[in-house]
Amino acid sequence: MSRPRLQCRVLVDVDGTIATVDSTDAQLDRFALPAWHAIESVWKFDEIGSRECLMRPIDLIRATPDAAPAFLRVFVGDGRLDFCVAEQADFVRAKKTLIDHARLQDLLSTAFTSFADAGRHARSALH
Repeated sequence: MSRPRLQCRVLVDVDGTIATVDSTDAQLDRFALPAWHAIESVWKFDEIGSRECLMRPIDLIRATPDAAPAFLRVFVGDGRLDFCVAEQADFVRAKKTLIDHARLQDLLSTAFTSFADAGRHARSALH
């Protein structure tokens, strides 16, 4: 007997382009010290670049394992900002520094090279 085929779409948005919330800001609001807002303000006035604006708040993150959302199952990410959330996921799809971290922490994970690649993995998991 064949299983009914589930059709779904996964939309990835990290900066509020299609989502109602900027997911990076939401993570920083939840896990980082409030000083991250000052860093973003300096970036908005073009006093620092985007890369520095993303890297500097990492030192302000104060997440504990209990703070991660209970509903998190599969997490897709690619950098240091994703470490604390990935450690709470049941499964991690990662690239760049996150896949190295996942392997060092013995997290159940797989590497991907692009979001298209991650999408193919997700589709195959649904079949």
